Amino acid sequence: MKVKFYIFAVVMLMVAAFSGCKDDPIPPTIVTKPASEIMEGVATLNAEITNPGSDAVTSCGFYYNTSSDMGYPEVVNANLDGSHFSAVISNLEPGKTYYYMAFAKSNAGLAEGETLSFATQAVKPIVETRSVSEVTTSGATLNAAIPSNGGSEITACGFYYSTSASMSNKLTAEFSGTPDSLFSVAVSGLQSFTTYYYKAFATNALGTAEGEVMQFTTVIKPSVTTNAATDLHSASATLNGNVTNNGGSDNTIRGFLYGSSSENLADSVTSGTGSGAYSKEIAGLTPSTTYYFKAFASNSAGIVYGDVKQFATKAAVAPTVQTNAASAITATTATLNGNVTAAGNDPVTVRGFVWGSSSNNLSNNIESGSGSGSFSKTITGLSHSTIYYYKAYATNSVGTSYGDVKQFTTTALNGTLNGHDWVDLGLPSGLRWATCNVGANTPTELGNSYAWGITVTNSTDYTYTDNPTTLPASADAATVNWGNGWRTPTYNEFNELVTNCTITYRSDEVVFTGANGNSISIPLIIENRGVPNWINCWSSSICTDDASSAWRLYLEDRNYYSLAPGNREIRCVIRAVSAQ
Repeated sequence: MKVKFYIFAVVMLMVAAFSGCKDDPIPPTIVTKPASEIMEGVATLNAEITNPGSDAVTSCGFYYNTSSDMGYPEVVNANLDGSHFSAVISNLEPGKTYYYMAFAKSNAGLAEGETLSFATQAVKPIVETRSVSEVTTSGATLNAAIPSNGGSEITACGFYYSTSASMSNKLTAEFSGTPDSLFSVAVSGLQSFTTYYYKAFATNALGTAEGEVMQFTTVIKPSVTTNAATDLHSASATLNGNVTNNGGSDNTIRGFLYGSSSENLADSVTSGTGSGAYSKEIAGLTPSTTYYFKAFASNSAGIVYGDVKQFATKAAVAPTVQTNAASAITATTATLNGNVTAAGNDPVTVRGFVWGSSSNNLSNNIESGSGSGSFSKTITGLSHSTIYYYKAYATNSVGTSYGDVKQFTTTALNGTLNGHDWVDLGLPSGLRWATCNVGANTPTELGNSYAWGITVTNSTDYTYTDNPTTLPASADAATVNWGNGWRTPTYNEFNELVTNCTITYRSDEVVFTGANGNSISIPLIIENRGVPNWINCWSSSICTDDASSAWRLYLEDRNYYSLAPGNREIRCVIRAVSAQ
C-alpha cells in the first residue's frame, strides 16, 4: 500500500511541474539596429522587437553613452510602431563616438539588445574674441578662447587686426588643445592713440571659424593741471587738480605730490581714476607753514605732472566758546547751554560740557555735536536742592577751549507757598500739587467745598454766570483763599496726574505716586451710609459743549475714576496746584 501511494505522489508532482513550465511568462526579444540620420549634434537610434513574448510590451527605448561599458548612461524612451521603434537624441558633441543599446519591457521581464555605436560629424571649431589687455602707447595683448574644437584637433589659431575693418594683419598663437582654453598674442609697433579692430580665428580639419570683431584704442600719456588749494586750516588743506585728457584710459590714476620744499615733494596721495576735476584733503600739516604741491596723472603710457603751486597753512588758533545760563531746571534735570562764537582756524569737531557738584571737580562730560554756534544738552539724574557747576568746551585740531564756570541749583521736591505745602511728583510739566485740599490743614481732612466759580465755601447762591474756558483768578477759590501762585488745576493737568502716577486705593483715601517716588493723597468723601466711597474735585476747565457744566476728577465705588462733567452749581472740593 505504501509503494502505491509513493508512485502516485511522484506522478502527480511530474504533472504539476509540466503544467507550471507551460504557463511560465516569456519576456520579449529585441535587436538593436544601426543608427540613422546622423547629423551635427543629432542622431536617430533604431531597434526591432523580434518576439513580443507572452505579454504586451509596456515600454521601450535606448541607453546611450560615450563609453562602451555604458556606465551611468543617458536614457531615452521611444514609442513602439508595430515591431519597430526609434528615438532621436540631440545635443551630441561633434566628432564623438557614441554607444547605445535598445531595451523593451513587459510584465514578463526586460529584454536588452546588443551594444552598437556611431560617430557624430566633426564641425568647425567655436572661437570667441575676448577683450584686450595691457594696452599701451604702441601695443596691446589680444585675447580669445575656443569653447569647442568641433570634434577635430585645432591646427591653427590667432588674430586678424588692422586700423580698418579689413583687418589685413594676421598673428598666430599657440593653443593647448583643451576646449575652452584661452590663447593670447602680444602685438607691438602700433600707432599711439589709434583705434584698432581685431577678431580671433581657429582652424581644424573641417575649416576655419572666426570670432566677432572687437576694437581698442592705444593710449597716450594723460594731461593734468594743478589748481589752487582750498579749505586752508592750521593743520589741513584741500588740494585740487583736473585731468583734462585721460589719454584713452579710464583707469588713469590721479593724485598729488606735496611737501614743505618745492624741490622735494616727498609725500603723495591718490584721488580716484578717470578724467575731470578731483581733490584730496591732506592733514597733519604744521601751522603757519608754506607747502608746495603738484597734480599728477598716470596710465599705461606713463605719468605726467601739473605745475607746482603753493599754499600756507593758517596759524594755530583754538576755538572760542562761552558758557550760558542753564535752563529748564527741575529737581532732577537741567539743560546746559553754550555757544561756539569762533571756530578758530580749524573746524570744531567736538563740543559739550563738563560738570559736577564742585567747581574744582567737573568730572562729568557730555558731548553736544560739532561746529560753531549755540548748543545745549540736558543732564539727568541730579539731586534736588543741590548746587551744580559746569562749563562749555569746544575742540578743534589745535586743542580744546573752555568757557567760564557757571552754576545752577536744582529745585526742591517739597516746599511751601503762602503757608501751604506742595509736592513735586516729577510730572513732565513740572507742576507742583498741594498736599491737602483747600480749606484743610492735613491731607486726611476733606476741606471746604465750592460751587464752580464761587470763592466762598458752602454758598447757598450760585451767582457766577460767566462762561470762560478756564476760571480767572478772581473766580478761582484756590487763588482767592490761598493767594497768588495757587490755582485750581485744568482738565489737562488732572489728566497728566492720573496718566503719570501710580494710583493706590486705601480705606479712606486715594494715593497718587509719581515716578520720583513722591506722592499726594486725596481723602474719600463719606456717603450717607458712613462709608468713604468717592472723590469729587473741581478742575478750572469748563465743558465747551455744555457751559452749565465743568470738568471734575470723579471717583466712585473705589474702582472707577474718570474726568467727568458736573453741573457748576454742585459743591466739590479743590486740590490746588502751583507752577512756582
